[in-house]
Amino acid sequence: MCPRADRRRRPHLRGRHGLERRPHEGGSHLGVHGVDDSVVAVTESIHMAGALRASGGNVKLTLIPETNHNAWEPALRDFQVVQWMMMYRLSDRA
Repeated sequence: MCPRADRRRRPHLRGRHGLERRPHEGGSHLGVHGVDDSVVAVTESIHMAGALRASGGNVKLTLIPETNHNAWEPALRDFQVVQWMMMYRLSDRA
């Protein structure tokens, strides 16, 4: 689905990633994006990570070189990504 069309249907997503409308209350977020993504521009993840950080979130953004849209597969082979994921549990959420 086109992100712009989705924003029209869901008012809470209006604006860049909807973060201007709802302040973030902390939390940890992992972003993984292929540098050569032909579906979603890598700048979208960079902007999202910046907005989450600005609103108090703990963000790790991993940009995978020479990778298109399916960045999770190579990311899960990266020990640092897996190690970061293992530091958090759902029970840690408020």
